Amino acid sequence: MKYERDQYVEGFSYFSLLIAGAYLFWGFSKVVEGFYWNLISIGMGIIILMG
Repeated sequence: MKYERDQYVEGFSYFSLLIAGAYLFWGFSKVVEGFYWNLISIGMGIIILMG
């Protein structure tokens, strides 16, 4: 099978939205309880959404 240049179009991935939402949910729920080291989880969620 032959692939041509620019054959694939970048699109929105619902799976990445689900994963990012999970990271953000877990991060914010733990920060409210006082565990500030979960800011890493929030950062990962934001990075996934930006990507």
